[in-house]
Amino acid sequence: MDVVLVQWPAEAERLAALRADEVPRLLLVDNGASPPEPEDCLEDWVRVPASEAEVHSRLAGLSSR
Repeated sequence: MDVVLVQWPAEAERLAALRADEVPRLLLVDNGASPPEPEDCLEDWVRVPASEAEVHSRLAGLSSR
């Protein structure tokens, strides 16, 4: 399953649409911003900048759900 990357908080409206469509998503949380509360198991977040390994690990976790 494809996981969509979402810039948080810049893409808050896009996040709402993806949540409504139940699309798996990884939020890339800006440094200094608070991540939103996940609404379901199809969402995870990582604070940026993040290592490539951390991003891939979170993407793999979401893909397997």
